[in-house]
Amino acid sequence: MKKLLFLSSLLAALLLCASCDKAESERSSYRAFMRFSPVTGVPQLLAALTSPGMFCTITFSAQYYIFTAPDGKSTSYPRTALDAYGQPQFIAGFIVGMPPGVDMNGQMRIVGYDLACPTCYNASALTKRLTLDLTLPYARCPQCNRLYDLSNKGIIIEGDRGNNLETYSIAYTPAQDAVVIQN
Repeated sequence: MKKLLFLSSLLAALLLCASCDKAESERSSYRAFMRFSPVTGVPQLLAALTSPGMFCTITFSAQYYIFTAPDGKSTSYPRTALDAYGQPQFIAGFIVGMPPGVDMNGQMRIVGYDLACPTCYNASALTKRLTLDLTLPYARCPQCNRLYDLSNKGIIIEGDRGNNLETYSIAYTPAQDAVVIQN
């Protein structure tokens, strides 16, 4: 009986590890980090994190976070001294949003991608920023013209074969009015 219990525990542990490896393999290997608050102070970001089908880009300058909706409207938010401590890390910025449908578990989820075209970046170290589609949850590279589906793990849906978008872990906590992107 002890042997059977041990074997079933071992099998459960192996299955758990296998599912963790798959989830981790979908995340980018590039270093990414950003913490931002207050989310409610930026209409583009708040809409992207709470409204199905909405996305926004996040870029940075030395003094500002810049949040841009697909229609081109943007909000600049000053960076603080605390932001200098937790310096944002990324390739070209971030795309964040909520796909229009539910995931396999029937849950609404938010997603975070790097703003760089991964195919151009991996092939030539070109940091080409993607542009968001005005009506659909897609992003296009102005260099290679690939079209990426933001609702489906950043896969290429138009253009030559290449790499899917770099995916990062993202968490939005309304009670703290904060979003964290990392891997």
